[in-house]
Amino acid sequence: MNLRVPQCSKFLYLVIGLVATISILFGISIKGYTDEKTFDVENSVYDMDENQILNIMNEYIYINENGIREFDLNRAIDNNLPDEILEIGNTMNNIVLEAEKEKKNDNLTVRIVKRATFLVYGNYCGYGNKGKGKMPIDDLDTACMYHDYCYVHGGNNTDCNRKFADRLRAVIKSAKKFSYKYNVAVGALAIFG
Repeated sequence: MNLRVPQCSKFLYLVIGLVATISILFGISIKGYTDEKTFDVENSVYDMDENQILNIMNEYIYINENGIREFDLNRAIDNNLPDEILEIGNTMNNIVLEAEKEKKNDNLTVRIVKRATFLVYGNYCGYGNKGKGKMPIDDLDTACMYHDYCYVHGGNNTDCNRKFADRLRAVIKSAKKFSYKYNVAVGALAIFG
């Protein structure tokens, strides 16, 4: 019996061995099956608009025990979401955390907390804001001011939040992508939109 391997097969085995060795040395792995979706690194997060970012975020948003939308940061990290989206999710969670902290301090109802779940930004954004009688610092602060006024003047939750979401979308389009202002606006949109 002749066990001679043709020359082209030897070359193929050499290439496969070389690729496997390089993969091991540089920590490159072949992606296996997973139940969770992982982020496709070929799609740059900087090429996405806010709707695409929100669609990705929505896969990681759940309703917490207080009935407020929250971002599952651990699952997002496990699925290798880009740092920029993780930062927006973290900002969103800080908005929720601040509202829940204020709820405990002031004994507010969840309905009011849902309305006030926003970090202090500028003069009008956030629970306990200090804007009364002051000018808003920018368009995001202006959106928050109108949102506050809507509630004060008897606007309903759905209508006030819809108008706020529309204003947030305009802010997002003009803000520098992934700046603090952008992240706060997208985080607020994920909650109120």
